[in-house]
Amino acid sequence: MSLSKKIAAPLAVSFGLMAGSASVQADAATVANDNNANTMSFSCDMPDLSGMAWPDKLERLMPANVFIETSTTVKPKDGEAGASKRKEKTKKKKPEIQRSTGSGFIVDPRGYIFTNHHVAGMADKIEITLFDDSKRNDLGEKVTATRVGTDAELDLAVLKVDVDEDLTCVNLGNSTSIRRGEVVGAVGNPFGQSFSFSQGVISFPDRSLSGLFDFVQTDAAINRGNSGGALYNEAGEVIAMNTAIFSPTGGSVGIGFSTRSNDIRKVANQLMQHGEIRRGALGVGIGDVTKEVAERMKVREGVGVLVSGVKPKGPAALGGVKKDDIILEVNGQAVSATWELQRKIASYKPKEKIKLKVLRDHKVELLHVVLGERKATLKAMAAPKIPDEFMPESPAPMPKQQKQPQKKPSKPSFPWLPW
Repeated sequence: MSLSKKIAAPLAVSFGLMAGSASVQADAATVANDNNANTMSFSCDMPDLSGMAWPDKLERLMPANVFIETSTTVKPKDGEAGASKRKEKTKKKKPEIQRSTGSGFIVDPRGYIFTNHHVAGMADKIEITLFDDSKRNDLGEKVTATRVGTDAELDLAVLKVDVDEDLTCVNLGNSTSIRRGEVVGAVGNPFGQSFSFSQGVISFPDRSLSGLFDFVQTDAAINRGNSGGALYNEAGEVIAMNTAIFSPTGGSVGIGFSTRSNDIRKVANQLMQHGEIRRGALGVGIGDVTKEVAERMKVREGVGVLVSGVKPKGPAALGGVKKDDIILEVNGQAVSATWELQRKIASYKPKEKIKLKVLRDHKVELLHVVLGERKATLKAMAAPKIPDEFMPESPAPMPKQQKQPQKKPSKPSFPWLPW
């Protein structure tokens, strides 16, 4: 059974690959129907490094990687603002400064940098340390970065630093051409250890978990602090951005997930041109037409997507969509799974009018719906059920004279960690 089938949906991703990060949700959709999607807003002339040994590649690539430090003011939550009723009732709890670290890479000599949204998308201050192998731990000049745009759904942030001369940059590769077993290398700052490199292979080129984007799965070591770092192919191109891991321990167990370069390219271009990403929304709850659903509703299994609920006064409701409708087509394109419908709807912009073909009471109807806007959420979803084989090992038994009943180890609350 595949890993994706072992994990209960919806998938939870606690985006905290950077040290001390807040949690965000990482569902996303490829943005289509945009005339500017393929207009390059960034460019780099790093040559093809195929055929070079990895140590030689890294001499060329390392200057394009950066160490990111952020600080964010965290206000006290409701109920925390006052001291104990018994002590200093008038004393207020001051906001705290949360400091975190992450990784990133330069994609344009003018100083454009890509990293994860959960690294820098919500920070009040972002500092970039450039690579300099003449300095201790390769930590060079530190400069302040500005945020050009951010997309919580893809977990992408575009940053900009102003420097006096052109910076070394790297190219985005084509993530659709990668193959299982390809050798790749990850660069980042795990646990604050600056400009570290780990090597592995592509375990799965387009792992579908939940949400609207697929991921590159790799066994290259990815840990806390690697968030936003580059995953390089043999040509020295960035074919993915290290984003999350599956881990029952909090550290790398060889199952890492990286955001694909082709998805990054499309969204980044729009962020650099418009500063934001807007996606369409239907306002419905949906589910697959499983065998059980098909038998209950006397329809064909695996055909269409079941509407399990309709948001009152939402776009779908206003367009005539009803609970227990089965959506067969969107603008003439057939859909047969929830993820497929989600991606198609998110590829349109808010206020666009679409045609839905639905099956209702064994009759086909054509509906017209004006889409609403999909809101990205920063709240982490509930953690999925962890299969027993991913549970941490039980502690060693105590000596006989002191032996006590052993408690079953508790499951990690967020096994999916964005790093």
